Amino acid sequence: MIGPHHETFSRIKRILVEKQYYKVLDVGIGMGFWGFIIRRYCDIYGGALSAEEFVVQLDGVEACPKMVEWWPWIPHVYSNVILGDCHEMLDELVQKKYELVLMMDVLEHMSKEKAKEVVYKFAASGADLLIGIPHGPKRLFQGDRRNDYNNHRETWTKDDVREMMNAYKAEWLIDGDKQSVVKVVDLE
Repeated sequence: MIGPHHETFSRIKRILVEKQYYKVLDVGIGMGFWGFIIRRYCDIYGGALSAEEFVVQLDGVEACPKMVEWWPWIPHVYSNVILGDCHEMLDELVQKKYELVLMMDVLEHMSKEKAKEVVYKFAASGADLLIGIPHGPKRLFQGDRRNDYNNHRETWTKDDVREMMNAYKAEWLIDGDKQSVVKVVDLE
């Protein structure tokens, strides 16, 4: 994903500005888009003039090590880059007690069973979650021969997302035909 729809971006930007987060995890960092956004609205708008003045611990998880090689700015944006499959290191990540976990265009890259476990464990840890999921049969991407993690494992429908979110106190930021974006603040 290069960047989000303007409505998604605007709503997430507002959340970042309204509530200052100091410990953030970006799952599936890709090109680092959300890392740049977090740095801008949580650090730079807060007065940081250089990386030495950043106050947000911004960690990123990336399953494909090549992404960090392809995008050389990644280590400069993130405090820590954690290489590996999010689901496989879920317990270790949850123990770090992040205040905000972003999973933008990530859950479709794992089975629905694993996705539900990831969401549940992060929500149970007390973190706020921002989740973006594309849905519909035309949203199933297959064809990245360089990075198998970039291929979608599941097709999500709006009903799938709603069913998963029934267990949480969730604010629907976007409930569109092509994507759902949800802010989860707690378990019900």
